[in-house]
Amino acid sequence: MGEESTEQEQPDSKNKLPTYPLALDCRNYERIIHKEDVFSGILRDALIQSKLDLERSLPEFLERPFYNGMLIQYEVKDDPIHGRGLYTTQDLPEGTMVWNGDLASFTNIRDYVYFLRYLPRELQCDVMLWSYPVKDSDREVYLAMDEGSYMNDGGIKDSNIGGNETTTIRDIKAGEHLAENYYEYIDFEGNVKWFHDLRERVFGSGKYTEQGAPPQPIKQNDYHKMLRTDTTSTFTASAVDYLFREMDVLVESSNRMNMTSIITLSFLVVAAFLTKRRVLFKDKLHGL
Repeated sequence: MGEESTEQEQPDSKNKLPTYPLALDCRNYERIIHKEDVFSGILRDALIQSKLDLERSLPEFLERPFYNGMLIQYEVKDDPIHGRGLYTTQDLPEGTMVWNGDLASFTNIRDYVYFLRYLPRELQCDVMLWSYPVKDSDREVYLAMDEGSYMNDGGIKDSNIGGNETTTIRDIKAGEHLAENYYEYIDFEGNVKWFHDLRERVFGSGKYTEQGAPPQPIKQNDYHKMLRTDTTSTFTASAVDYLFREMDVLVESSNRMNMTSIITLSFLVVAAFLTKRRVLFKDKLHGL
């Protein structure tokens, strides 16, 4: 028997990948932690196929085997504050290079949409979340083709990664959340109009927030946990976003109801609120 080939199979114009409808609403999609084969397989294959469709030349990194650009020991975790993020599992001295991966580049919406259509909906939404318009450009958008996409924003105050070489800017202990200052390289002004318009369609907000991306959907129990906590501005913003989302759901439902049902629903909501206030007041009296 002959040996199996170890070379990674790549799509070609005769053996196309399946296509998917374009995700038109990414405001409330499930943000999961993807396995590495999503980056090494699905994303790469989709990008290669889109280049073949458009008769574009392949970037050099697509012609060699995939490698993860993360240069340290790390894990991807999810929490209600940062969402998905990178955490080092080793101590990192100042000046340690953390990431040196490959960036896919897009300069127009046609190339970008051709790429998206070979991805399932949730992955399309993630790609539009991870992609970023390049600072001082009016058309270029980058996407990290590995788990470097999970790197979160820390602003000036909380960043521990920075610079063109993506290195640590201070000593970092094992277990710390890794964050860089998005303002160093991302356009927050909507200058890349084609990307701004696309994001505005699917997320409801074209411009990046101060956290670098549209607000992350949070679970109701996380919302209540936040209210019991000494909240930070991030918590407060998330809680407000949650309330607005709930209001939008109520409004959409109300549009499908008759006026009697709306009045009844409003009465029940007010009654429930007043009942809760009375219970809380009695509990407070008992505690005196």
